[in-house]
Amino acid sequence: MVSASLPTRPSPSPTAAFSPTPTPGRARPPPRLRSHATATGRLGALSIKATHSGGLSDVSVQSLPENERPVTGAAYSFTGATTSLTNNILTSSKKITLVRHGLSSWNAQSRVQSTAEIIWQGKEEPLVFLDSLKEAHLFFLEGMSNADAKKQYPELYTKWREDPANFHVHGIYPIRELWGTARQAWEQILLTPGENFLVVTHKSILRALICTALGLPPERFRAIDVNNGGMCVFTVNKQGEAMLQALNMTAHMYSDHTYEY
Repeated sequence: MVSASLPTRPSPSPTAAFSPTPTPGRARPPPRLRSHATATGRLGALSIKATHSGGLSDVSVQSLPENERPVTGAAYSFTGATTSLTNNILTSSKKITLVRHGLSSWNAQSRVQSTAEIIWQGKEEPLVFLDSLKEAHLFFLEGMSNADAKKQYPELYTKWREDPANFHVHGIYPIRELWGTARQAWEQILLTPGENFLVVTHKSILRALICTALGLPPERFRAIDVNNGGMCVFTVNKQGEAMLQALNMTAHMYSDHTYEY
């Protein structure tokens, strides 16, 4: 079963729509979306318009010109900065935008595929579905509510919540395997022709993609979180070394906001 998608080559104007919900626990909740968010982009920039209770908001994500970037900001050259995600030398640097699927009542597969299809609507290039971007397999805990899992499988549930890297069923460690799957996904993405990629996928594999790009082990699985509709951006150089530019961008779901990176 395929679980995520990415374009085969850069697109000058991707379009996206999400069904997000506000993050709980905020002191003053921002306006909730009434309909959907629409994104239009070009190389180096992404603009988003979101309809919410206060009206239509414009959100822009732009790359600053090289001579305007602050000294303490993005690396001028990050060759050798991290561990390479591929054994191959790439033909060009790449920008990868990772998106967690929108929140809905659909089943897990439909959430990813439908979100990706909305984002890619009207484009000539086909979507590419990768099995390596599927969600972690949690066996009989899969699909259960926290309350039911805690009641029926208290020891397994506690292990999963407190020590996911060492959570195992019948000798299989899902999160440790997920790290290998994430590395495989990075290899497939980076070796695909093109310079700009949009990847829509699930939360667990998204965490693994981020952690493996940053050289973090499975024990850091819960060190990263991404909301539904949240966006993360990586720049990868020709050596396959990744630099995180943005993590869990969600302001576009609530109000007018501008990101610069």
